[in-house]
Amino acid sequence: MNSKQVERYMLRFLEALNCEVLEKTSSSLLVKLSPEADKELTGRSYYWSFVEKTGVPAETMTMRFVFDPAAEARIGTVAAPGSGGPPPMAAPPGTVPLAAAGTASPAAASTAPPAGAPAGPTNSILGRYFGVQLPPISRIPTDSVAFGSRRLNQIFQTVQRKGSCVRLFEDSGRSGGQPRAASAEPWLCVNYRVELISDMKREELHSLGLQLATGRLVENFWDKVRKRKLTPRIPAGIHLLPAKYTLNRAASLLEAHLEKKLKAYDFRWAEEARDRLAEELARIDGFYEESLKGLEEEELAKGQEQYTLRREEAEWQYSPRVRVSAVNCAMLHLLEEV
Repeated sequence: MNSKQVERYMLRFLEALNCEVLEKTSSSLLVKLSPEADKELTGRSYYWSFVEKTGVPAETMTMRFVFDPAAEARIGTVAAPGSGGPPPMAAPPGTVPLAAAGTASPAAASTAPPAGAPAGPTNSILGRYFGVQLPPISRIPTDSVAFGSRRLNQIFQTVQRKGSCVRLFEDSGRSGGQPRAASAEPWLCVNYRVELISDMKREELHSLGLQLATGRLVENFWDKVRKRKLTPRIPAGIHLLPAKYTLNRAASLLEAHLEKKLKAYDFRWAEEARDRLAEELARIDGFYEESLKGLEEEELAKGQEQYTLRREEAEWQYSPRVRVSAVNCAMLHLLEEV
């Protein structure tokens, strides 16, 4: 993924989590995180535990995500620690200033109100509930987001966990005026990963869809609907048709179809893997048969243990097997026939 692809992916991710984009440049995004995104990206478990236990209004963080650090440095929005850099930025409304408690600079301390002066207004939790006055943070947390970076890998894991099962509705795309009523058919889409494993490995992806009202099954389902406009909210004027099949029944039908399809495969690769396994086991047997001769009791026990482990490793490596797993699934309500 290049920087533009990463940026588009980040925009979709932030939009899905209802974050607010405060500023967008050619190489970065300044984002006010939603509570859900803050929990996923900032690691402030103690803070959110405090919020949930006390019921106080949550104050989410503002972060800057940089996709091209070189370009960002040229326009002067990112400065290296210790360098002159731009002047300190005031904390945006709602930014939690906890990080400044132990890191306030002398310059920040010099701007604090003198002793005895009335404290100025503050939006921090510590200020409202405990009377603690903290100077505003001078920098917004900045993360470089590129393919292979820690932050992007964290986002991939979040998407994989939260996006494993979704419900989406097809939008007709009509805007303005009274929307025309339309009926949406219910579909269950499951994307399966099939792994053919031995000392070599092959992976396949199978996308299957089942129409829950009629039971019609479609292969390569996602490729046929991916270009349609899908939204997590029900569009206006859409009537959802009832489903005849339950989700459990539909999943069973999809699994049965995939199992039948796999049984029709050519499994000569498995026979060849068993032949390679037999050859490897024969080599192991021959080697240890000679190596264990004439050993004393203690060394013989160690040699036999090593021999057993080596056979188990060879069987694990060469034994042919088929592994099927569901990558993700979706409940789709589609306006047009697939």
